[in-house]
Amino acid sequence: MRPGRASPSPLRPLLAVATGVLAVAIAGCAMHRTAGTGDVAFRLAWRGASDLDLFVRGPEGPCIFFFHRASLSGGRLDIDCNAAADRLCDSPVENVFWPRGTAPDGEYLFWVHAHSLLPEEAPVRLQLQVLRGTEAHWIHRATASAHDQVEGPFRLVLRDGWLLGRIHRLPGPPPPCFPEAPPPDLRR
Repeated sequence: MRPGRASPSPLRPLLAVATGVLAVAIAGCAMHRTAGTGDVAFRLAWRGASDLDLFVRGPEGPCIFFFHRASLSGGRLDIDCNAAADRLCDSPVENVFWPRGTAPDGEYLFWVHAHSLLPEEAPVRLQLQVLRGTEAHWIHRATASAHDQVEGPFRLVLRDGWLLGRIHRLPGPPPPCFPEAPPPDLRR
């Protein structure tokens, strides 16, 4: 499958194992419910016990992530794998989504943070996706090779339920998650 193309079936792996790249089913971790979809979904997938975190900052302000799991507009983090020893997944996934009819128009910024990278697993291959419904509109592959490494931020614009223009990486570090106040201590 070529980069940037979605699989014809939402339950089929997005990447073939034969390519030597991470293969992840859209359905997510078997020990968790199916990852939510809707107007827009941001999905992170990888293999191993390392803990990678997905951050999404929607138009209304604060980020959605492990410490702040929902927004006033309806966006929510519904799957957060590998956050603790009792939440390990064979095929870890993190998923932030806005159900159908709830995503506000505007700019969305999103990025990955390698919160707890196990040295024996480094580098960890990851896949970041943006979906509309169950269709992947954008796929980005990268590796995390150091603790606290950040991949992104990336930017997309949503208008009337449609992605406008291209999704692209922004220069510099991610913005603060809580623009109106200093960020809380995010260490678990």
